[in-house]
Amino acid sequence: MDKSSTTKQSLVMLHGWCGSADDFAPQKQYFQDQYDVLIPNWMDLIAGNILNDENIFEKAAETLSEWIQSQTNQSPILIGHSLGGILALHLAVNYNVKTNGIIVLDSSLPLSVDRIAAYKSLAQKLMRKLDKKIVLDVINEYYVSKYDNLKIMQPVVEGMLQRVNFNWARMMDHAADVDTVQLLQSYKAPLLYIGSSQPLGDFHLIQKYMSHAMFAQVVCSGHFIQLNAAKQVNAMLAQIIMR
Repeated sequence: MDKSSTTKQSLVMLHGWCGSADDFAPQKQYFQDQYDVLIPNWMDLIAGNILNDENIFEKAAETLSEWIQSQTNQSPILIGHSLGGILALHLAVNYNVKTNGIIVLDSSLPLSVDRIAAYKSLAQKLMRKLDKKIVLDVINEYYVSKYDNLKIMQPVVEGMLQRVNFNWARMMDHAADVDTVQLLQSYKAPLLYIGSSQPLGDFHLIQKYMSHAMFAQVVCSGHFIQLNAAKQVNAMLAQIIMR
């Protein structure tokens, strides 16, 4: 793409762990006529170019920062779901990706000691043996809710199980080392956090470390709020994006 070919505001949407660009299909359809919507399958950008001793989270951030610069000459709005939300903040704070704001969808912010330990433990198990039953148990416990449309979630779950591999396990392990408190304290531009019915993030702690943060919640949706409550989430996103 010739990045000078559009004057539309760029929206860069970043999927979460074992996710894909399809996780933002409703948002792409809703916003693509008015905005320059960019949704990378960001793990694919680094596939085949990862060293055994390399921090895979930092590799993804470095590669994504270069990719974003190649796609747009504007300051994008970053929209990150789950791990993609942490990645969005990391890009802005530590890789100097200039933004017009960040919207975080149900990310584990800030990472608690217990959550870090759980992610580390799961990552280590998967790096020793890639047991997809373990992954399915985690998905059912944290990512699928009684409120969700199972017809929507079935292909999401199947896709996650197909994509999970050793590098995604390493990604979880290395992402758990990120200082999310430092990210929240350092990011000064507008940020909106939209949580699910049982948010993975802690609104009160986010407010403690980032007093200018804004919050919203989808009360009848599990973790994939952008899919299960697409109309509601799109309206929330539009309200912020159009400011």
